[in-house]
Amino acid sequence: MATPQPIIEVNDLVTQYGPRVIHNQLSFKVNQGEIFTILGGSGCGKSTLLKHLGRLLTPTSGQILIAGTDVTFLHQDALRHAMRPVGFMFQSGALFGSLTLMENVALPLQKYTSLDNKTISAIARVKLDMVGLHGFEGYYPHEISGGMKKRAGVARAMALDPKILLLDEPSAGLDPISADELDELILELNRALGITFVIVTHELQSIFKVAQHAIMLGQGKILAEGVPETLKSSQKPWVSNFFNRRGKYKH
Repeated sequence: MATPQPIIEVNDLVTQYGPRVIHNQLSFKVNQGEIFTILGGSGCGKSTLLKHLGRLLTPTSGQILIAGTDVTFLHQDALRHAMRPVGFMFQSGALFGSLTLMENVALPLQKYTSLDNKTISAIARVKLDMVGLHGFEGYYPHEISGGMKKRAGVARAMALDPKILLLDEPSAGLDPISADELDELILELNRALGITFVIVTHELQSIFKVAQHAIMLGQGKILAEGVPETLKSSQKPWVSNFFNRRGKYKH
């Protein structure tokens, strides 16, 4: 059996705003084809770390490698090329309210490719079909449910056929059924297309259903790392309390 190869590598990552240290020399790897989750209490830097992986933010120091390329301090054209394998879905979905779902998904294709409009529309339609939104191409974000907005956000993140999808709190604000349907979508995309997922979440049901590996942040460090089922039995009180919802989460 082949040894899993890392598609993301983070080495000694530091994020500091003035005297406040958010991340203090974080190091971890995400293997190709893995569903990887970033966990922790509020304010521990989960979403900030995800934005570093998507290079929406630049760390203070350290190193981020995407598919073997050091993207930490790349700029402009070099960064755009290096980040083509990565799609990002914001917590709210971040859809443009004045555009239809098809137009939202088409945006990355219009910006980063030289494809003609007919081809772009066909690709956008396929991406919406893949997330279960066939027939909703002409709808606007305010005309669909929260769960459908999240699916549309995933479709747009997939527009350029990424190898990696970064999802920030994909289940936040969803009812249990919609959240479960989104988990099923993540599993299906992972199985069918081999997409690597890095997901920030605090939803225990989602964590146990989809996550193959997890890191738990706190005090600027990685407090625990491993398979969620194993972390649930951790002897560290702050880790065990998080996974078992016992008392107040403390580091």
